[in-house]
Amino acid sequence: MVVPGVPLATRRKIRPYKLGLVAVIVAGVCLYGGFQSQDHHAATFFSRRRLQDTAPDNKPTEECTTEKKDPPTTTVAALNAAGLVYMFLALAIVCDEFFVPALDLISEKLNLSPDIAGATFMAAGGSAPEFFTSMVGAFSVPPSDVGIATIVGSAVFNVLFVIGACGLAAPKILQLTWYPLARDSTFYIVHLVALCVWLYDGEIQWWESLVQFFLYVAYCVFMVYSESVEAKLNDRLDYSQLDTDGDGFISKKEAQQDAEVNRRFDGLDQNKDGKLTLEELKSMFRTRRKLRQASAELNDEADPDSDPVNLSPPFGQGCRAMVYWFFSLPLLIVLVLTVPDCRREGCWKSLFPITFILSILWVAVFSYYMVGFSEVVGDWTGIDTRILAMTLIASGTSVPDLLTSVIVTLQGNGDMAISSSIGSNIFDVTVGLPVPWLLNSLYTGRPILVNTTPETMGIQIGSLIMMLLLVVLSIKCCKWVLSAQLGSVMLVLYVAFMTVTIWQIMQEPPQCA
Repeated sequence: MVVPGVPLATRRKIRPYKLGLVAVIVAGVCLYGGFQSQDHHAATFFSRRRLQDTAPDNKPTEECTTEKKDPPTTTVAALNAAGLVYMFLALAIVCDEFFVPALDLISEKLNLSPDIAGATFMAAGGSAPEFFTSMVGAFSVPPSDVGIATIVGSAVFNVLFVIGACGLAAPKILQLTWYPLARDSTFYIVHLVALCVWLYDGEIQWWESLVQFFLYVAYCVFMVYSESVEAKLNDRLDYSQLDTDGDGFISKKEAQQDAEVNRRFDGLDQNKDGKLTLEELKSMFRTRRKLRQASAELNDEADPDSDPVNLSPPFGQGCRAMVYWFFSLPLLIVLVLTVPDCRREGCWKSLFPITFILSILWVAVFSYYMVGFSEVVGDWTGIDTRILAMTLIASGTSVPDLLTSVIVTLQGNGDMAISSSIGSNIFDVTVGLPVPWLLNSLYTGRPILVNTTPETMGIQIGSLIMMLLLVVLSIKCCKWVLSAQLGSVMLVLYVAFMTVTIWQIMQEPPQCA
């Protein structure tokens, strides 16, 4: 998830902290898994269930084989853990420095509105790592649930942990804009319910993937009319707040609640009947909202992200900056030599389609190695790959932007971060999962088989739906404000969700993958 509107300079400045936090998480997982698995490694081999055969009717046979192999050595596991952290850094760099700038130019060339650009290209930029992780899982042999687990884990992290952290970090009670949160939450719940239906029988048909993707198309179509829908709903909301007696008119006494309405009452009363209707107040409501929005955008306006990649050492910026530059320099050199920076002046800007394609390829390569490194770490620790995907990979792709969300919250722009937390999940569920499934089904001619049992998947997604409803209803009951107390509750819910989900996966009986 990339929080839109955050200056590139800010993202560059906090990137070393992101890398350090991800490294701590990876180290913690390795230490925990290492201590838990020492006796296991000494006594037996690590076992991995594999699907032995597929029947002619595309149903898995009951015969499964357990492939035993030596676990990786500690040195190999440590190198792969370091490689995993490095891939998180690589994904952050290629998305921030190349992919997102190319998407900005594409949106500009197509004259897309901010809502449409945010729902399509910016969502793609923020969810690219999750999308290609899902692609790797769908086309691995045998197909893996790492994509599902990563997206579910990332969704829970964004909905509960990020919003909870923003609530705790906010210097004061955070007033939220109700409409984007309610709109995206409604669509997201519908998309999750549909996903539950497709996963119920343990396999995904090609047409189910297609329907799930068309739900994203429907969301984008709605976004075309979202602004007018929001205006009409806000008109009625503002009007109902003044209409205290519920008679459908605003009297002179009721108008005293709003200083501007009270001052302009006679001018707004076009038919001079001593009462104001919604039609008479609509123009004033919308003008006032536009002025407030323009003022907020002017205060939050930042320099455009036009600074190209700079390979020069950060002299005079401290030891930490030099260490980060040293480790990121190989990545930057490779990317600068292979991907044109469309933020440079001159003919470089016209190369944004090439930047877009090449950055996608690099995101795919980095995601492939990220999944591979995590599997080796999982083999060494003895932790199920799905658990690693829900915790390590999901947090690795989401924790970096957690810091960005907290920073913009401290700057008073937490509404932006919270709205994007749910908005990016819509892309994950309606594009990140079904598109790889659809491509795999069309290529192989078979449905996608889900290794996780329907009961476990139902508990995971059902719990996510319930917690999302709880979050939105709690914020609504608090009159669309997010307090530190509510943030603390969300963090507790995140821990509870992950604990129950991990326990459920560990209790699954051996079965064909």
